[in-house]
Formats: sequence, C-alpha cells, structure tokens
Amino acid sequence: MDTAAVRQELSGFWYACPEKGNENRTAAFSEKDCVRMGLPAGIAALDPKSKEPVWFYYPFTSELQKCENRRIFLNICRVDYFCAVYLNGQYIGTQCHAEKPFRLDVTEAFREGENLLACR
Repeated sequence: MDTAAVRQELSGFWYACPEKGNENRTAAFSEKDCVRMGLPAGIAALDPKSKEPVWFYYPFTSELQKCENRRIFLNICRVDYFCAVYLNGQYIGTQCHAEKPFRLDVTEAFREGENLLACR
C-alpha cells in the first residue's frame, strides 16, 4: 500500500465575511458580503477594533481521491485565539489556542472535486 503523503496547499485568497448576515452559513456564502484577501497577511485589512466574529471561506477544487483505509487531514498552522472549522457544511472541530498549529480529520466531509472550507 502506498503510504506517501499527498499535499494540497490551501493558502492564497480567502473570503472574509462578518458574521452578521452570515450566521451559521457553513455550506454556502455570498461573495458580495465578503472581502477577498490573501491569508494570513490580508487579515490586517480587517478592523482590529471590531469584536464581531468573522467567517473565512475557501472554496477549492481537489484532485485528491478518497481511498479505503486512507484518512484525509487538514493541517492549520495558526489561528487568532479561536476557530471552529467546517468542511462542506459539516462541523469538523474547534481550536482555542492562539498561534498553535492543529490537525483535523476531514475524511468524512471531504468530497472529490468541489469543496468549501469555512472557519469562524
């Protein structure tokens, strides 16, 4: 069995949307309500004084294929204090340690082809 790791980079342009009007939108979002920005550098463009939660969306197409007995993981390098993660509308997990990398198993929610990663 081939156990080599396959990576797909998810850095680049994300959509940042204020939570107001986007509550519980884990499987879809409206681009018109969002700011398109490169992460992590683009986050400085958001209002640092705002206490309003922000949703970050990353639609992506994957060429990875699901295989029996193989898990698919999402590695996140860091978040700003708290992050709830959803893939294709399915809750994956939460991290509440600022600046600390974490890994989540996304095998069940992952789809071959089009996916939507949502982080709050």
